[in-house]
Amino acid sequence: MPGRLITILLTALTMMATTACSDSGSDVPPRQLCESIVSFAGNSDGRAWFEYRQIDDSPLITLSTKGSLEDSRVKPGTRLRMRYTMPTGVDPGKGGEVEVIGLALTLSDTVKTVGALPDLLQPIELLTLQRSGDYLNLTAQLPTTGGRKVTVVTPSTPLPSDGIADLYLSTEIRQSATSYDTQSVASLWIGPVWNRDDVNGIRVHLNNSNNPYKSEFTFIKNNTNNPNN
Repeated sequence: MPGRLITILLTALTMMATTACSDSGSDVPPRQLCESIVSFAGNSDGRAWFEYRQIDDSPLITLSTKGSLEDSRVKPGTRLRMRYTMPTGVDPGKGGEVEVIGLALTLSDTVKTVGALPDLLQPIELLTLQRSGDYLNLTAQLPTTGGRKVTVVTPSTPLPSDGIADLYLSTEIRQSATSYDTQSVASLWIGPVWNRDDVNGIRVHLNNSNNPYKSEFTFIKNNTNNPNN
């Protein structure tokens, strides 16, 4: 089982990035097919454990599967796209034991504080953007070239009077004549900003080549129901 999981991990997946479930169509036994962006929580008792929030500050969901992931290859905290099945009729929001079909690393970054913002944000053909706890999950059309990155920075200047911190998304991509665009997933840890007591929310800026009229997104804290505070 561990070898199978690692093999699947190294295979690129082309699935929807947001948490979703559907009927697998199997005759026996009936199972629902799901996909989520998760954090690897480690191996314990012969099982691999994963955690995620469906959206915003929804409850933390725990999933487990028989077998182990090789810790030297996948450290706890690694963000993954996971495709899995669970019995039909089971509420995916409750978590539990699943059968893993596919795992793939997401693009990832941790928000960095910078003294000077980049003069030009590189274009991102954004498809979806949502907050999951103290992560930003996004899907975008990006070139397949190696070494590609999605980055997130925040200025070192004082917070605006509304307490909304400004975050800026960009990319670092080595262009290649043989590359082509494909749907890609990034999961960016914004905890160092989001979890600050003086921050009331974040304003995300990007050069959205998919829709230039949607290049700013605001996420406000719900301080009465925010487990990250």
